Amino acid sequence: MSRVSNIYAYISVDTNIIDITCGDKISFAQLYERSQQAILTLDVAAEYCYASDLDLFDQIKDAFKRNETVDTMIDRYWRTVVNVKYFRYGMIARPEAMIVCDIEPNAISIVKQ
Repeated sequence: MSRVSNIYAYISVDTNIIDITCGDKISFAQLYERSQQAILTLDVAAEYCYASDLDLFDQIKDAFKRNETVDTMIDRYWRTVVNVKYFRYGMIARPEAMIVCDIEPNAISIVKQ
């Protein structure tokens, strides 16, 4: 799986977003300035959006590559997934958004190409 070919969704907190690389709050302007990829906004109802633990996901992915058993890690991962309505900054060190629905083309806006 390539991180370049995925759409990464950032979780907003107040007027900032959570930086997926380190978990810090940053302004949208900071993300815009440093991003070398396109930036989109997605209009998705909160009930379809979840925060998940990117670090734990990476551990599971790496364990799969080494042919290790991942059952307990997968259980722990799913226990950390929380709907964004209930997410609070600091709950997950490096959260990423997980969207569990199809997104209609009219709900996507291009911010930066």
